Amino acid sequence: MLNPLALVSEGADACADAHVADACVPDAHVADTCVPAAHVPGTAAPLLELREYSLRLRRDGTGLLDKVSFRLGTGEIVGLIGESGCGKTLLALSLIRLLEPNLFTVAGQVFWRGEDILAWPEKRLISWRGKELAMIFQEPMTSLNPVWRVGAQVAEAIRLHQPVGVKEAASLACQALRQAAVAAPERLMRQYPHELSGGLRQRVMLAIAMANRPRLILADEPTTALDVSIQAQILELMLRLREETGASFLLITHDLAVVAEVCDRALVMYAGRVVEAAATRDLLDTPRHWYTRGLLASLPGLDGEGRLPVIPGAVPAPAQYNWRGCGFAGRCRRALPRCGREPPPWSDVGAGHWVRCHAPA
Repeated sequence: MLNPLALVSEGADACADAHVADACVPDAHVADTCVPAAHVPGTAAPLLELREYSLRLRRDGTGLLDKVSFRLGTGEIVGLIGESGCGKTLLALSLIRLLEPNLFTVAGQVFWRGEDILAWPEKRLISWRGKELAMIFQEPMTSLNPVWRVGAQVAEAIRLHQPVGVKEAASLACQALRQAAVAAPERLMRQYPHELSGGLRQRVMLAIAMANRPRLILADEPTTALDVSIQAQILELMLRLREETGASFLLITHDLAVVAEVCDRALVMYAGRVVEAAATRDLLDTPRHWYTRGLLASLPGLDGEGRLPVIPGAVPAPAQYNWRGCGFAGRCRRALPRCGREPPPWSDVGAGHWVRCHAPA
């Protein structure tokens, strides 16, 4: 793994000049629930905007996501942080509309360049998914087809969205792999996924995602289970692709070192809700939600002495989410009597730093 303490400092410095301005004022009808995410200079409207987006199981009404609201601008890399089970991957799969619609009900709005994608027909979604918005899934080995050669899988993504023949698609696939920093793409195109290392498989996933030059990539823990050198290469590649193509990234992770290194802004998620949002430097230097503070406190120190602080308990299952109050109240050492029964409103604690807590730090 990367050195979290070093990256919290160095990565935050790198993000200090990021093209992210202060947060805008929330709309009146979502004042208590909508975190007004940062506006990107030179962008008239956000690329992606969620307004009070909620997701429930259709069968019994179990809540999975509760009034998630944020904006993401062109060229931004936004980190989505939280423990496993907080709803990060579910949010991404829901945004790209890969969940079975008969099993879930949705509420709220999801705007893509000003259009509500929840109102789109399936044909429009098919042309949009993979072309304008793509996703890097959490585990390449289970996401890639084991019986197709790598070249065919990259070329398939190209032919689905571009009017090209087999030979041209193969040429474009080779270019996409080369752009993803594959040393010998011609040879790799003839190989199967099981013949590749974890780092190469992750590069293939990135090549597939970038093949059609999408505006936004949802990257679901793209550096998990990679050694430190390969992890650094993947992150450097993401930054280079952002510079070359202007692509935006929503980076899902529970690795705060990764967030410090590459993200302009960060959102903290707990029990299906976003509970804190700020520029990366601000969030890491002065976390205001007690859950964020607990995550940062659990990082090991350089001296390696003593026991690490832990957050008591575990993330509850969705059926046990407490949305009547603060979802973190049951694990919070600073909880007030009202925390368990009153949903906390969003508070601007300064410089576009928003937190959803009755008694922020």
